[in-house]
Amino acid sequence: MPLFKKSQGIMPNEYLYSTVGNLFNTYTLSLSAVTNASVSHSMANLKDDKGNYYANKGWLLAKITSGIQSGKVGPYDSSATDGRQTSTNIVGFLDTFSNLEDGDKDISVLYVGTVKGAQVYVEGTQGDPSVTIKDYLRTASLDVLFK
Repeated sequence: MPLFKKSQGIMPNEYLYSTVGNLFNTYTLSLSAVTNASVSHSMANLKDDKGNYYANKGWLLAKITSGIQSGKVGPYDSSATDGRQTSTNIVGFLDTFSNLEDGDKDISVLYVGTVKGAQVYVEGTQGDPSVTIKDYLRTASLDVLFK
C-alpha cells in the first residue's frame, strides 16, 4: 500500500533533477514561520482533504535570526522581519515532506545539488526562480544549479 494517496490532496513534490553529488544539512523548521509567512500561497494550499497541513519538498528556506524562533528556519520571505528576508540567510531547499500538525519539525535541506527550476517554491510561487535568487544559491556555502 503506498504511503501517500492522491485522494488526500497533497503529494510530495519531486524537485530534484539528480541525486548525484547532493549534500544536505539538518535544521528545525519553525511551524510559526510557515503559518505566518506572507507569501502568495496560503495554508489551504498545504492542507489535505483530512485537514492536515504539510511542508512540501522544494521550498526555499532561510534562517531565522531574531525573536523566539531564532536558529530555526522558515520559508524565504522578502517581507519578513525575522532574518528570513536576508539573502545571506538562505540555507537551501526543503527536502522533507512532513505533516506539520505536531509543531516544529527536524528537516533535511539541500544545499548542494541540481534541481528542476519549475518544481521549486520561492515566496510561495512555484516555478523557475529569478536570476537574483539563483545567484543567492551560488555562493561559498551554497551550490544549487537549475535545470
